[in-house]
Amino acid sequence: MGFIWLASAGWVLASAYFIRELLIERRSRKIIFGVSMAFFVAAVLLTVFGRNPPILFPSLMNPLVSLGLFLLMRKFFVRWKNREPIDTFFDWRPGLAADRWFNILYFTVGVFLMIGLYICADLTGLKWH
Repeated sequence: MGFIWLASAGWVLASAYFIRELLIERRSRKIIFGVSMAFFVAAVLLTVFGRNPPILFPSLMNPLVSLGLFLLMRKFFVRWKNREPIDTFFDWRPGLAADRWFNILYFTVGVFLMIGLYICADLTGLKWH
């Protein structure tokens, strides 16, 4: 069951890694935002109206946080470079240093945010999924 919670927590990060175009295209991004928002609302409702004692669901909150991080970082990158960031995995062409920094920072901060949500849930003293 832990794999399912981890997969639900990291699906936006995985989408950015494997199929970034879905996060950039407006139509698919709206669908991803809707699913992420539904997960977030479900996490809040399950925590508030769930079992006794309450259970926190940081794995359902993380997709919305990861999507917000991606959109914020993408906005800064587009303003700075006047183009979309390029996936630089195994792409060593010169002139892509800014794209490499974007990718490194997004995935590093995204993973730390995911871990941070779990740490914050653990600090509450409540059980979490």
